[in-house]
Formats: sequence, structure tokens, C-alpha cells
Amino acid sequence: MPDLGRTEVSIIVDTKPTRQANLVLVVDDDVFFRESVAAFLGRHNYVTLEAADGQSAFELAIQAHPAIAIVDIALPPGPHQPALSSQNAGVDLVRRLKQFDATMAVVLFSAFGNRSRAVLQLVVEGFQGLAYVTKGYSSGPAVLLQALNETRAGRVLIRVNEDNETAQLASRFWKHLTAEERELVSRAVALFPNLSNREREVARALAHGQTIEAVAKTLNISVRTVENHIDSIYSKLELDHAKTFHPPLRPAVLLAKTVWLLDMLAAEDET
Repeated sequence: MPDLGRTEVSIIVDTKPTRQANLVLVVDDDVFFRESVAAFLGRHNYVTLEAADGQSAFELAIQAHPAIAIVDIALPPGPHQPALSSQNAGVDLVRRLKQFDATMAVVLFSAFGNRSRAVLQLVVEGFQGLAYVTKGYSSGPAVLLQALNETRAGRVLIRVNEDNETAQLASRFWKHLTAEERELVSRAVALFPNLSNREREVARALAHGQTIEAVAKTLNISVRTVENHIDSIYSKLELDHAKTFHPPLRPAVLLAKTVWLLDMLAAEDET
């Protein structure tokens, strides 16, 4: 017979460590690169952890819950395994990291000039807070700091130094869109100059993953004002037509793809 006077209490302990906003996981099998990046970040008030392969890095991320990961694309998938330049183990690691923690900012590095297609797939899958930087880019450390800032804000940043590479990336991204998406996105790209400066700020913030509340806080305006801007943006870019003519397509997703495409084209103009 149960003791009716006894109460059993279940205690649930959250074992996930508290995230350190300045904790960075650096993943590369090149010891010199890891130590150089760690030393550089240390001078900018970051704390670093290091791993030499994908599996060790993922296990370390689960334990330490870093806010940022810097990952080489040509990475050994596990301990005592070689790094094959023909594979993209770093991209596979980033996908696992993002599935574990979608808010983790990630910077992908590559010493090779032909990895944008693999990185593009992550963008197409909808991952945000993601940057792709070619090792040895002429801007040097400044690019890494920019990548850290952009990804922590949830943005997508692609910086390459191969001839016409960014234009090719934009072309590949375009090919991933459906016919309906191309129709609406191409129109939105053409109409984007009609937005006011404030509307462009709101559009880019939304496209890079910020919530309405976060946009309001960042721009120091009310949530209602942000909502009004969003209505105006959808109207000016004619993305509100998607609700009527293409119900499965969401204006917010179309806006994100419009901004991503514009960002790629703008990066090509800068090179």
C-alpha cells in the first residue's frame, strides 16, 4: 500500500554549461594556424579552445558550448585520420554544430579556391550566422574580426579572392531557387532601390535572422514601427503578392533570399 503522506520530487538538472559570449572554438589540423588565430583572438579579449579534427571539435562544442566556431573546410573528420583536400569535412562539422546550436556563429576558412559550392549549400539550407573567408585574403586580420561581428549578429558573409568567384556563387544560388521564387526575387531585387534607408536597414536585419523585437532594440524604434516598416517593405518589393499567387512561399523567406543575393552581388562589385 503506497504511503499517501510521502511526496516524491523529481529534480531536473540542466547540464548545458552557461555560454561564454567570448568563447571561440578554433578547429584546424594546422597547429601553426590554430595557435596564430588563438593568439590573435586573445589580444582582442576572446577566449579560445582548439581542436584538430571534426569529431573532437563536436565533442568539445557539446561540453563547452562556445559562442563562435572558426573551422577549416579541409579538416580531418576524426582523430588519426587525414585531411583530404577533395572532401569538405569542415562543412559537415558546421552542419552538425548548427543543428546542435543554431545560434552559434561560425566562420569557415579555406586555403582552396573551390569550396564556395559546399558553403552555398549551407546557405540554401537556411543556416544563418555564417561566414566564408578564404585564407590569405588581402585584408588579413581585419576580415576575421569583421566575420566574427557579422556572424554573431546572425548575418551571412562571404569573402573570397578568386577571380569572379562571388559572381559564380550568386549564379549557383540563383539556380537553387524555384521558378516561382526567381520571379518574385528578381522583381524584389529590381525594386529594392525604392526602399528608404530605414526600410533597407530593417530588411537586412530581418534577412539575417534578427527578430522583430531585436530589430526594434537595435534601431531604437518601437515594435509597432518595425511592423509598419515590414508591411511597407513587402508592399514596395511586391512580396505580398506571394500570399495570393504562391501561398506556399513566405514573404520573409523571399526577402531573406533577395538580400542574400544582393549581398553576393555587392561583394563582387567590391572585388
